[in-house]
Amino acid sequence: MNEKGLFLSLSLMVLLLAACSGNNAGGGDNPSMAAGQGAGGHDGAAGTLGGSGQPPAKEADAEAAGRKEGDGEQSGPVKLVFATVNPSAQLKASVKKYESLHPNVTIELTYTQTEFKDITSQEANIEKYITTTNAAMLAGKGPDLLELDLLPVDKYANRHLLADLNGLMEQDVSFKKSDYFANVLDNSEIGGGLYAMPLSYYLYGLIGDSGAIGKTGTQIDDKNWTWDEFSDVAKQLAQKGGNTTVLLSSPDYLLGEMVSENYPLYVDEANRKAKFASPAFTGLLQRIKTMFDEGIAEQVERSAGKGSIATYFQDMPVQSLSDYLYVMDAYEGHAKLYTKPHMPELGPGGYFQTNQTVGINASSPFKEEAWQFIAFLAAEEAVTVPADNTAVNYSISDISFGGFPISRIAYNKQIEQARKAGTVSTLPNGPADGVTVTADGPQLDQLDDYLTGAVHAVGKPSRIDEIVSEESEAYFKGQKSAEDVAKLIQNKVALYLNE
Repeated sequence: MNEKGLFLSLSLMVLLLAACSGNNAGGGDNPSMAAGQGAGGHDGAAGTLGGSGQPPAKEADAEAAGRKEGDGEQSGPVKLVFATVNPSAQLKASVKKYESLHPNVTIELTYTQTEFKDITSQEANIEKYITTTNAAMLAGKGPDLLELDLLPVDKYANRHLLADLNGLMEQDVSFKKSDYFANVLDNSEIGGGLYAMPLSYYLYGLIGDSGAIGKTGTQIDDKNWTWDEFSDVAKQLAQKGGNTTVLLSSPDYLLGEMVSENYPLYVDEANRKAKFASPAFTGLLQRIKTMFDEGIAEQVERSAGKGSIATYFQDMPVQSLSDYLYVMDAYEGHAKLYTKPHMPELGPGGYFQTNQTVGINASSPFKEEAWQFIAFLAAEEAVTVPADNTAVNYSISDISFGGFPISRIAYNKQIEQARKAGTVSTLPNGPADGVTVTADGPQLDQLDDYLTGAVHAVGKPSRIDEIVSEESEAYFKGQKSAEDVAKLIQNKVALYLNE
């Protein structure tokens, strides 16, 4: 493998750091905000959000803002409060542009952090955002719009604290779902409703050395393979090929990925029940441990210091077009993106994780106006990171302001520009600092298939992930049995779900 193997390993850590940083948005000093953690497939820190029920009525001063919801055309200016942890330069620029196009609308960004200082301060700001937003939402107050990447979307939806965006989409004659990656939108729903609009998303897959795999004669049907079939393929590759390591990852990371990717198998969100004390989960633990014990899988921590390791696959996210093209130059240019194996219960298909998710407070008197701004952000074609991200004092959220745009029109324009130029530059100040990479036509064609074939939502980091990681360590170190660990996880997750 060439030097880009190190980048592949580091990308795993960068994504986790980006997730903890709140991506591109954040929350505010304003006491009218609310909270949790996690989104997408599962929720985050719940606090007092367990259970279900209707939110308290909001006594909003809608008349002072121009009109009450349902009164028809507004009679005066509208002010939308948008809560984030740390708004990116791109979001600020989009607000200014939208306000210039809609003089009667003012968008106030409220947030807890103005610049990135260190991880400790970032964690404190995130916690502040979560706590204040949570309290406000439970009180029937809160902002009109809120960035949801760090908040418990499932629990908000169960308590009817967020507006269902599907209805607003249907009412908006200018919004055409065919202009967006509908596979992502449809599979981001909770109980039939879309409560968090993703402005972008990441792909999750395996980056493989297609050249080395081809030499072994091993046939791979990555569109349909399960983890059991992957284990069979891994053994064949280890026996036939020159590489002894098949997968570059780590036990806790791989377990966390599998739980997040197959969340419905382990958590019944609707009934607040955990399902970890099961043969399926203990079997998963045993499968992962066997892969590392036999050397088929290699620890990321051990490999990162080697500079190079002969491995067939690396488990990692693909966060943008430039990211994809960059990693495709790994393995001396023989890299290929493979769909991740799936659990038989969920069926085939690729994996994605939503990014930059935005929701509307169900108590907002300006839902239609709020939706119009979300639609503007989703359709925004200026999806590249703004020029001031090249400044020295960038924030960590600016690094992660990326992903594949939810707008197919914006994505198609990216592809057209890449094909015409023949090259793409990676993000300045990122892991691959402003590197120019070749935009290969066949690779771009393959990428489109993977983007449209992604149907399994990967949940974002949550307290459940922490519990699984903390308790599974004893099993991977040989200190406890899989059954004992599964029971501990079952009990702790059950307590969390019913807090």
